[in-house]
Amino acid sequence: MTHILRATKLSAPGLAFTNLAYVHPEVYEELLTHSGHGSRRSPGQALRPVQCHVGSIVLGVMPEPLLQKGDIGLSTCHRDSTRLQLGDAVHVRVFIPPTPKPIIGLMQIEVSTYLKPAERICVKDDVIEEDFRTSFCGQNFTVGQSMARRLGKETLKLTVLQMIPVETTGDKRMAVCLGSTGVSLAHPPLAAAPVSSFAELSENSELVFAGDSEGRVYVQSKKVLPSPLVAPDFSFQKLGIGGLDRQFSEIFRRAFSSRVFPPHLVEELGLKHVKGLMLYGPPGTGKTLIARQIGRALKAREPKVVNGPEILNKFVGQSEENVRALFKEAEEEEKKKGAESGLHILIFDELDAICKQRGANPGGAGVTDSVVNQLLSKIDGVNALNNILLIGMTNRIDLIDEALLRPGRFEVLIEIGLPDEKGRQQILMIHTQAMQEAKRLDPSVDLAVLAEITRNFSGAELEGLVRSAASFAFQRAVDLKDLSKPADASAIKITMQDFENALEEVKPAFGSHNESLSRCTRNGIICFSEDCKRLQQTCLTLGAQARDSPHTPVLSLLLHGPPGSGKTALAASVAKLLGFPFTKLVTAESWVGLPESARVNLLNKAFQDAYKSDMSLVLLDDLERLVDYTPIGPRFSNAALQALVVLVKKQPPREDGKLMIIGTTSEPEFIKESGIAKAFNVCLEVPPVRGPKQIGAALRDHSADRYCFPEAEIEQVCMSGVLETIPIKQLLMVTEMAAEKCKPGKTRARLGQFVKPGAVRASREGQRKWLLSPV
Repeated sequence: MTHILRATKLSAPGLAFTNLAYVHPEVYEELLTHSGHGSRRSPGQALRPVQCHVGSIVLGVMPEPLLQKGDIGLSTCHRDSTRLQLGDAVHVRVFIPPTPKPIIGLMQIEVSTYLKPAERICVKDDVIEEDFRTSFCGQNFTVGQSMARRLGKETLKLTVLQMIPVETTGDKRMAVCLGSTGVSLAHPPLAAAPVSSFAELSENSELVFAGDSEGRVYVQSKKVLPSPLVAPDFSFQKLGIGGLDRQFSEIFRRAFSSRVFPPHLVEELGLKHVKGLMLYGPPGTGKTLIARQIGRALKAREPKVVNGPEILNKFVGQSEENVRALFKEAEEEEKKKGAESGLHILIFDELDAICKQRGANPGGAGVTDSVVNQLLSKIDGVNALNNILLIGMTNRIDLIDEALLRPGRFEVLIEIGLPDEKGRQQILMIHTQAMQEAKRLDPSVDLAVLAEITRNFSGAELEGLVRSAASFAFQRAVDLKDLSKPADASAIKITMQDFENALEEVKPAFGSHNESLSRCTRNGIICFSEDCKRLQQTCLTLGAQARDSPHTPVLSLLLHGPPGSGKTALAASVAKLLGFPFTKLVTAESWVGLPESARVNLLNKAFQDAYKSDMSLVLLDDLERLVDYTPIGPRFSNAALQALVVLVKKQPPREDGKLMIIGTTSEPEFIKESGIAKAFNVCLEVPPVRGPKQIGAALRDHSADRYCFPEAEIEQVCMSGVLETIPIKQLLMVTEMAAEKCKPGKTRARLGQFVKPGAVRASREGQRKWLLSPV
């Protein structure tokens, strides 16, 4: 039976806090009778609420003698929930719950106020939960329903945001949407709700309270729920990130772990959240990718991505205004919500463009200095924000102002270095995933093998390797003689041979400079004596120690000898045989015309690049040229000399870093007197070719596959006494001159033509000058 009553105010203000509706006693008795409990109530027994449908919600109904028979007293919350006005007709009927009776397993409730308070109200969740459970246990609720409670001097408005019955609460915690996640807590007005949408509050129901979206009330909770920051389907592979698991783990531990817990817990520990995160490393290693994908990994608001140069503006003061505008939204939310404010992430790409060392350019307008000052005041100033996280990225962390890198600002420094073998395999798997799903990747392609041979490849270079391999597959499907002919798309398949061809094209920026080393060993290595063989073997043994020994992080070797004795060729051949992932040849050829400061910077950059690889070899050719030495004067660059000594002795900053340094010089006396020799661990002499035996061995080894010098001619030159001691490079030049003088097809090449009759009787010095002069 349905009663049609008229909505009216409650007879007493205190009745608004009971979450009950009130009717005339006669109407109450009728409802009690229809509920099936009227006949069982004995005289003098306490009255009990009758659960009834009141519009779109279910309320307990109690008698009130001061009301008219056709009226029903409803509080403001009830009228708001049912969208009723005073005097509107209300349909009231007894609520019959389904079987089994729905019981609330988890209910989330928003806590707010009717009037905006002068300052934020702080309530403890355990206090309000005890009051709520004591007052409303046994009553039925639905999503969107509001009720009023008085807690101390404050009148609170409680609204049901989410409700999960007991039978579906196996994963109930993951369904809770906290206000601090940035999810709107506003709810639509209720329509007529079906019976199944109501459930009863029991003693075992779990209650979660959250402050309102306007920041009027702050609920101090002791419950630690799973982090709402990380999306449940989070996966590095889905984000297209490979080889950075350790860095991501450290980022979330340092920057996000404290934000999982309730704000009051962090306050009790006297801690502050991390506000700044700096990603640095060589280009192409995934710094920008990590920062951009953090927004996809979080359930928070989308991060703001700012390119460093975009901050700068030609108008005076506009650059600083651009910095303040980035923090404006976070400041407004901080004032409104306080500790419950959501996380605002600002991503600064190419941070070194706007945050250079202050005072580094005294002749400029000082715009970058003002930008740094403005940024510092916003991050860690008087009115510092606690709801921000800044992520900066740079390839040159040495250019960043030191004040930005201290704790409280960009305090978490994460190096995004070159991926290891496991990381390279993950990156290759990500970039070939589409090929594998489309069955365009040939079974012969072994990503594990590719990961092993692509040492020191960055993520961007591995992506370029895959593109290059695909281009070879495209080329096979295209008829270059007739481009109008349609390509056979079904035949396109990327094979292992395509990747091998791509490896010839795509070279890592921090790889081995094999072309430069090959130019140094065009004539190969001629071992003209046992001492020469021992020298080469000693160099290889020292290289193996630098590469394999855990107790030798850096090993330096100095090769000295007369000009043309083969020092550079020996060092280059040893470097190629050792197979270090990173090999850098440093010569003075590319330094011609550069000032002293630029030379020092290039020398320092060579070593800084070497530190980025786990195993590196730096070859310093002609040390005297690197320090600008000339014997006339004498003159040399002291700045370059000091930098050289420091860098040769410096150990790699990485714990697992290995560095070998090979230096060559033709001025051993200067290298010794200047102190450079003391910086090297081992000094070895590269001798010239001495005596007929060594000269003959060198000539036979060099001319075996090049020229047809008769053995008699070789013996004549060796026994003539003209060539007693000669650097190997000069000896090879003599053989080339002989070959040019007697080209094949004209006259047989004869070394004997370079020894005139009677030359043996001439002075030995004169013979040498004549022999080495152009013929």
